[in-house]
This record gives sequence, C-alpha cells and structure tokens, in this order.
Amino acid sequence: MVAALIQLPTINQFDLLGYSQVAGHKFGSDATAGLDVPKLKEMVLRNSFTLVGNKRLVKVLPNTRHNEQLNNDLQYPPGLGVPQWKLTSRVSARVVSVVMPEEVYK
Repeated sequence: MVAALIQLPTINQFDLLGYSQVAGHKFGSDATAGLDVPKLKEMVLRNSFTLVGNKRLVKVLPNTRHNEQLNNDLQYPPGLGVPQWKLTSRVSARVVSVVMPEEVYK
C-alpha cells in the first residue's frame, strides 16, 4: 500500500536513513557520525518534505511482512537511489494506492 502523508512530520518524528541503495538495517549511526543531525533534519523538513505533487511524502506499507527466517539482504535488496526516512511516531496519512504483485505504482 502507498499512503500519502497529510501532515508533515516534526523533527522529532523521523530519523534519517540515507538512500534506498543501502537498506535500513545497514545504515548505522556511524553513517551520520560527525554530522549535525538536527541541522540536517531541519534542512530535509524545509527543502525536501512536501504534501503535494509527484515528490510528496509517502509511506510504503509492504504487502509482504518481514520474514524472520529470511536474510535481511535477500528481503531488502538495494533500490534505485530514493531518499529514505524512518517515521518514529504516527503521522496522519491516507491510502492512495494498493499495488498488487507485478503492478507498478504510478
């Protein structure tokens, strides 16, 4: 499912996760060591997050849940380079699409 956020998260409601070429389980605190994370989050809020248009902020909810029996690298292969953030608390959203196997979200 693809859910479009209807409110922007605050600086305390998300964590930075880099880009989709690196799975979340491989993005550790050492990736931001020495960086001013609150300042980076402020920049993301100001320059990247939007609730409208084709760059609006969405949450992808997988149809297939996490499988403890599978290796994380197999379950979460690298993506094409889309920025990622992890919500750390609930943020209002509405479902805009349900993507079935073999379909593509447009």
